[in-house]
Amino acid sequence: MNNKKPHPLASPSKAKTCPVCGHSSYSPTGVHPQCSVSQADEPRRLQLAADRRARVDLVKNAT
Repeated sequence: MNNKKPHPLASPSKAKTCPVCGHSSYSPTGVHPQCSVSQADEPRRLQLAADRRARVDLVKNAT
């Protein structure tokens, strides 16, 4: 009995690699939707954290 599997005639196409997470992505832009959302939210998240720290420092200095 021959258990060998046939080799594919054409090599599989290489998907783009997501620059955010490093996994292969099949979206047209090459970035997963959830990765692009997290990438877009990062500056806003950092600004909110800085504002929160400034408010805490202001309250600590007032007391």
